[in-house]
Amino acid sequence: MPKSQDQPPTVDFTFDPGSPSKRPEQFVSLLKSALRQEFPQALETLDIWHAPGEPLVSIRNIEKLDEQLAASVAHKARGVFNDFMTSPWY
Repeated sequence: MPKSQDQPPTVDFTFDPGSPSKRPEQFVSLLKSALRQEFPQALETLDIWHAPGEPLVSIRNIEKLDEQLAASVAHKARGVFNDFMTSPWY
């Protein structure tokens, strides 16, 4: 059976810098809220990074979580990103 790949040290989300309606700052707030609600213990370890004016949002230190929790956090974060990008409400 093949060995599963290790979780990368960051999970990155890139935004269109020309889009006025889908700003990274909004996503950071939504992501922190979702992770706080579902994985409060993980937020002590994770660093959700975004530099003002930059189109990149990163979840750092994910490799410090156990493998199952890291996979769940990454999956949840991708779901939040997909909802954020496709929903007209954000």
